[in-house]
Amino acid sequence: MLVGALDTKGEDFAFVRERLQKHGCRVLLVDTGVLGQPTTPADIGREAVAEAAGVSLAALVATHNERLARAMDRVVRLHEGVLE
Repeated sequence: MLVGALDTKGEDFAFVRERLQKHGCRVLLVDTGVLGQPTTPADIGREAVAEAAGVSLAALVATHNERLARAMDRVVRLHEGVLE
């Protein structure tokens, strides 16, 4: 599982995902970005992550609240199995 902000680091995560897949790894890419549109497609989008965290994505995007974005990352790490 790769978890990251695909709005700012999408190209980086796409590169890592491609390399892992070339070596036979199954990769699940989870988007936690809230600052802009993702630059690469995710297997689990930021909307689903926000919903799982009990937070409105619209509120995160509107406020660019870094504390809430960190909370989303934490929820993904704590509930990896639930989001699959």
